[in-house]
Amino acid sequence: MTNEEAVRIMIAHQRALEDDTAIFSDKMQKVIAKDDEAFRMAISALERDRWIPVTERLPENKINPMTHDAYEYQCTANFGDETDVRCYKFWNGHWWHGSGNVDEYVTAWKERSEPYHPQELKYADADTAQCGLQPAT
Repeated sequence: MTNEEAVRIMIAHQRALEDDTAIFSDKMQKVIAKDDEAFRMAISALERDRWIPVTERLPENKINPMTHDAYEYQCTANFGDETDVRCYKFWNGHWWHGSGNVDEYVTAWKERSEPYHPQELKYADADTAQCGLQPAT
């Protein structure tokens, strides 16, 4: 299954939940609202993880606050007979590897992921815990 197919399925499930909320109790509606938020987060994550063709759009010019230079992006690079995944910097509308321009090789790129931040899973309210939902182990 592709990310696009997963997004379509999740959106269909999300719409079904929204259509059926009127028949549920207040407690279940709160749980459904949390499910809706989870669906939105999952859809956003799947969309962020997709390859974006350079013909569709390019990244924004952004400065990495740690290194004070352009951000690197995961790119699909086509070298004629071979296609590979590489990391290149993007600045002023161009892809860079060191001081060399590699625009002719880059065919697609991915959005940058959020950095990992360890955190403890907490319930927003007691209703969620009462419905039998448990944190993932």
